[in-house]
Amino acid sequence: MNAKAALRAMGRIFRRVLSGYRRVFAQAAALLGGAVLLVAAAFAVVLPLWWFATSAPAAYTTTVTAALVVALAAIAVSRLRRDWSVRRIVPILRYSLEIAGAVFLLYLAGMLYAAMQPIPAAVILLVVLLWIGLRASRRSSKPTER
Repeated sequence: MNAKAALRAMGRIFRRVLSGYRRVFAQAAALLGGAVLLVAAAFAVVLPLWWFATSAPAAYTTTVTAALVVALAAIAVSRLRRDWSVRRIVPILRYSLEIAGAVFLLYLAGMLYAAMQPIPAAVILLVVLLWIGLRASRRSSKPTER
């Protein structure tokens, strides 16, 4: 191999190395730009929400709760539209009512405990725990081993 061929081979290798570094730096710049855009979008969303939450906490709580309820209702409606049958709706409604009842009773127990009435709160808490345990035992298909 003569000197000219060796220089041409080294030139090709050098161009390939530079091309590889160009790709690496382009991807790093794209990654950095994406991170900057992500942080900017996060600030654009978080700062107004933070301001709303600190300036009007009650309105913020109501708005967020209403948005959550609407989102959950939209998900439920979209799933019910897919397979609309009474056999599928009744267990969903029953399960939803049981969850709502448990949440209400836990809220009531918390309010009673906050009102310095721990005994009624403990009774309600035990009722909820028994209810959850019985419900879970009905759902399990395997008998417990002794």
